[in-house]
Amino acid sequence: GENFEISYKIWQCGGKLLFVPCSRVGHIYRLQGWQGNPPPAYVGSSPTLKNYVRVVEVWWDEFKDYFYASRPETKALAYGDISDLKKFREDHKCKSFKWFMEEIAYDITSHYPLPPKNVEWGEVTNLSFKSVF
Repeated sequence: GENFEISYKIWQCGGKLLFVPCSRVGHIYRLQGWQGNPPPAYVGSSPTLKNYVRVVEVWWDEFKDYFYASRPETKALAYGDISDLKKFREDHKCKSFKWFMEEIAYDITSHYPLPPKNVEWGEVTNLSFKSVF
């Protein structure tokens, strides 16, 4: 999630993005089955999902509902203390995610429309057959 977070910080907080032709920047992902340093005990089964939730909680404002609708299993995920991140956003008077969607990512919804809000969420049970749909 940190790759998204740095972009939101730059765009929403008035930073600058410089293109340096000779620069080499990358992201290293651990290979499946890698047995290196184990994660700390507080990291759940998916540190990647936990990082996404942290980013969504800090930067997405009312748009976070769309993330949780697409990944409902993350709603109960403990993601740790984000108060310093929220304070950074407040102290630097960062713009809203709505601003980001309207000014920076204005064309994203033409390619990936926002789904309608859920009216109800849950399971339906057929009492005659004891089946869950």
